[in-house]
Amino acid sequence: MEKTKKLGISKKKTQKTPVKSVSKITPESEYVTLSMKGLSLPWAILLGVFIFTAGIGSAIYFGLKARPVTTTTTDTNAAPTYAANEFAEVSIPYVAGPLQGDKNAKVVILEFSDLVCPYCQKFHNESYQDILQNYINTGKAALLYKHYPLSFHNPAATIAAKASYCIESLYGDEKMFEFNDAFFLNSGTMTQNAYDKSNNPVINLKDKEFYALIGKISGVDSGKVKTCMNSQAALDRLASDEKELTDFQTDITSKGLSQGLGTPSFVIGTVKDGVLTGRLIEGAYPMIAFTNVIEEQLKK
Repeated sequence: MEKTKKLGISKKKTQKTPVKSVSKITPESEYVTLSMKGLSLPWAILLGVFIFTAGIGSAIYFGLKARPVTTTTTDTNAAPTYAANEFAEVSIPYVAGPLQGDKNAKVVILEFSDLVCPYCQKFHNESYQDILQNYINTGKAALLYKHYPLSFHNPAATIAAKASYCIESLYGDEKMFEFNDAFFLNSGTMTQNAYDKSNNPVINLKDKEFYALIGKISGVDSGKVKTCMNSQAALDRLASDEKELTDFQTDITSKGLSQGLGTPSFVIGTVKDGVLTGRLIEGAYPMIAFTNVIEEQLKK
């Protein structure tokens, strides 16, 4: 529910010192009274025309300037429902990738994510934990993860995405998700804001802390991961995931279903004939939004 609230300009009344002979301001009133006593007729006429003209101009100017501004605000008494049908229905080709959960689960949650993105971290630390417990671990849904490191989070975002891919490639999906979990939980201690040679803001990774984190994952050799990160295969995977998202973005923006995708973005639905059809969620929404959409898809 929305309501409109009008905002206006209020003036604080102040007492002013009377201006002798020509004008006088009465403290009890906001109006100015003019006295023409002692002025010759021509001067009185000229002054009258000036006052009339100034009055009309002021009326027009302040009539426009001080017009109440209408703003739309959310009614704080009505909690958002995040009903499933509030999210656009979309379709995207299903392309296999790292999967968390039962590969035969009815519902697929396709996530495009950036490991350095603060909103991705917010989703991971909040809604994702409930999704994992209530839907992924129970076999109702599976999470399909795709990398989309944003350019303004580089070089950290791309480096982290390469490491994630290499861990998946060398050690399997489960270890990749374990790395992602650890990175999201500790990204604040591994990233550092800085500026490049052109004075553009960048996000760097602290190498020592980053590779130490990889080394803490059981069975993972950080040296092998580092070698893989310099491979063409790592670049190809990131390019493939990016193309998947940009092609999808072109499709849905042309249909007026989105103004452009960021991270995290989700398509939650079911797969048929190689196509994932479901609802589009753009951003780190509260759990109720994901619950409503997943439950809707489970009923199909």
